[in-house]
Amino acid sequence: MRYSFLLLILLCGIIASGCSVTTPTMSTIPVSIQLSSNDISIGAVVTHTMPYDKDDKHLKDRLYDEALKISGYDMIMLPQYYVEKSLFKHDITIKGYGVKIKRHK
Repeated sequence: MRYSFLLLILLCGIIASGCSVTTPTMSTIPVSIQLSSNDISIGAVVTHTMPYDKDDKHLKDRLYDEALKISGYDMIMLPQYYVEKSLFKHDITIKGYGVKIKRHK
């Protein structure tokens, strides 16, 4: 009687652990790549300006993304950020070289 009760509890525990739900989470894996001069083509200087908000933590990321969308380049090499403040207007500007990655087939 005692062993059958322990076996029943053990069997219920195994079944309950098999019915658990796993929820996937999004994680960002850092990627490191090395490009040579044969892999990229450097284009013109990319400049983009948007209103500056000192409380926005992701302002530089949004500025970089918008500059890429407008210019059509894959990335910006040596980006520099400038904050211009005047009496009524605050702007942030990104300036850097546009880079296209060559797609080898």
